[in-house]
Amino acid sequence: MLSYFAMIWDEDDPVATASALDIRSRMASDSLEPNPHFTRRGFALFDFARAPYDGNILALPSAPDGVGGAIFGNLFDRFGNSLSARGFAAIGAALSSRICRSRGDVLLRDYWGSYVAFLDCGDRFVIIRDPTASMPCFHANQCGVTLVFSHLQDCSFIDRSAFTLNLSFISKLGIYDKIQNGETGLNEVRELLGGERLEISSARRKADLAWDPRDIAANVSTPDQREAARHLMETSRMVVEAWASRFDRINVSLSGGLDSAIVLACLIRATGTHDISALHYRLESGDLSEENYARSAATLAGVPLEVIRVRPSNFLPDVTSHPATARPYRSFIGDAPSPAGNTPSGIRAALFTGQGGDHLFLEHRTPLAFADHVLAHGLSADTLSALLRSSQLSQRSIWEVLRACLPSLVLGRRVSAMQTAIRHRQMTMAAFVHAGASMDVALPEWVSVAKALPPAKFLQVSSLHHMVQVADSATRPKTMAVLHPLISQPLMELCLRLPVSLLSANGESRGLAREAFRDMIPDSIRRRMTKGSASGYFMEFLEANSETLAKALRSGALTELGLMDRDELERMTRRENFGIHGLGRSLLVTYAIEAWLRTWTRIIDTPGRQA
Repeated sequence: MLSYFAMIWDEDDPVATASALDIRSRMASDSLEPNPHFTRRGFALFDFARAPYDGNILALPSAPDGVGGAIFGNLFDRFGNSLSARGFAAIGAALSSRICRSRGDVLLRDYWGSYVAFLDCGDRFVIIRDPTASMPCFHANQCGVTLVFSHLQDCSFIDRSAFTLNLSFISKLGIYDKIQNGETGLNEVRELLGGERLEISSARRKADLAWDPRDIAANVSTPDQREAARHLMETSRMVVEAWASRFDRINVSLSGGLDSAIVLACLIRATGTHDISALHYRLESGDLSEENYARSAATLAGVPLEVIRVRPSNFLPDVTSHPATARPYRSFIGDAPSPAGNTPSGIRAALFTGQGGDHLFLEHRTPLAFADHVLAHGLSADTLSALLRSSQLSQRSIWEVLRACLPSLVLGRRVSAMQTAIRHRQMTMAAFVHAGASMDVALPEWVSVAKALPPAKFLQVSSLHHMVQVADSATRPKTMAVLHPLISQPLMELCLRLPVSLLSANGESRGLAREAFRDMIPDSIRRRMTKGSASGYFMEFLEANSETLAKALRSGALTELGLMDRDELERMTRRENFGIHGLGRSLLVTYAIEAWLRTWTRIIDTPGRQA
C-alpha cells in the first residue's frame, strides 16, 4: 500500500519555516526521516511505502524558469508506458516546465495513472489528484505549513490533538457513508477529490475541478458496434498490461462475474513475464456459490485457482481499534483474507480485481437509453429499433419505457444516481438525528448537475462517484498492493464518450463488453445476466456479532455526542429487525463510525501525539 506525506510552506515566513523544521525533527525521532524523500525550496515529499514498493517519487526537475516539483505514485503515458519505472530520469526540464506552466493540464491530458502531483508553478503551488481518485489525498494547515497526506494514521509526528470533530459530516456518513464532498470527519482536514486541483498562493487556497467527467462524456464518440468493441478490448488490455508492468507476481480475485474474468483474460495476454494466479472467496453461508464460474475462468486462462473460505462467524474488530484516519471507513469491519503463502523479499506482488466494470461497461438496466437516442437523433428510421432495445435492456414494456422517458424528453428532467440512493437511505436511517436534513451539499456538483448530458449518460456519470470510493483500505496490510486496473483514466474516458446505446449493445447490460471479449472469457460467464449475492453471509455475520453491536452502539460515542436517537438505535439493534431492507448492513457502517469516533475522542481529549 502506498503512503506519503508532504509539506508546503513559504520559506520567507519564519513561523512557517520553524514549524516545518519542527515537523521534520519529530519525523526523525519517529525514524521516518530516512525514508525516500524529495525536497526543494519550501516543499518536502516523503515516501512511507514499505519495500519493495519504493521508488514512488517521480521528480519534475527544475526548469530554467524555476518551476518544478514531484509526482507521487504511478504515471503512464497514453500508450501505457510507465514513466515511474524509469525513475528520476523520466521527465526532462522541458516537459517539467510544460506540466507546471499548464497548472497540470498537460498531465491530465497526456498522461494517466494513480498519483498525486505537486507542482511549483512559480506564483503558486498546485496539487492535483488523478481523476480515478485511487491515491488518497487529504490536506490541512498548521502554523502556516500546508500538510498533505494519504493516511493520517501514519502521521503521528503532527499534533493531531488540535483537530476537532466535524459532527455534521459524520451525520451525513451515517445516512450514506459513500459521501465525498471535500469534507472529512475533522473540521481542520479537507479531502482533495479525484480530478481536482488545489492552488496555494499567498493570497488564497482554492480547489477547482480540473477534470470534469461531464465534459468528457459530452465529447461523444459514435463508431459502429464492431469498432467500438475493438476499442474497448484494446483499451482494457492496455491499462491492465500497464499496471502489470509494475509487478512481478499478480493474483487475480475472481468473483465469478464478468469484470474480473475480463481482467484475467487481459492479464494473461500481457507482454512480459509474470507469475499469475487466481483466487476466489467462497462465502460459507446460504448464498449460492460462485466457485464454478471462477474456476471456469481460471481453467480457460490456464492459471491455478486458490479458494479461500470466508466464514460469517468471524468476529468484529474491537470498537476501540479503528485507525486514526481522516474519516471512518467501512473496511475497518474487515478486509477479505490474504492469499496463502508468503511473498519473497524483493518481489512486487499485487492483487488485481474487476472493480469498476459495472460502472464503466454499464451494468445499469435503465429505460432512459431510449431518451438519449431520441435526443441525439430525433425521430428517425431507427427510433422503433432503439425503443425495442431499451425495452429489452430494462425488461419493461415499450409503454413503460415511453412513460419513463417522457419527463426527460418533455421537461428536461435529469436524475442523479447518487442523489436517488441517498434519498432511499434517508428513509431507513431515522436513528441519525439529522436524517431529515438536506443532503444537497453532500455531493460534488458534477454528481448533482447534468449540464447538457442526456439522462441515461448522466446516470452513468453520476454513478462514478460510487466507483471512485474503491480506494486503499484504512487497515489493509502494507505487504501487498490491491489494484483495480479497470478504474484507469483511458478506459474511463472511452466509456464516458461511448453512447449508452453502444455500451448496452444488443439490448444487454454490459453488452459491448460481452461482445468485445467474446473469444477471451468462458461463454458461461459472458452470457450470464445474473450477479452473485452475499445477503445471506451478511445476515449470518450480523447474527454472530449481534451482542457486540448492541453493546457498542447503545451506549457509545454516537449517543453521547447526540448524533443518534437512543430509542431508534435500540430498535435497529434488535435481532428481529436485521432483515429490514438496508438496515443490517447499515449497522456495520454505524459500528465503524462509532469506532472511529472513539479513536478520535481519545486523541482529542488527550493532548500530545497519541496514536
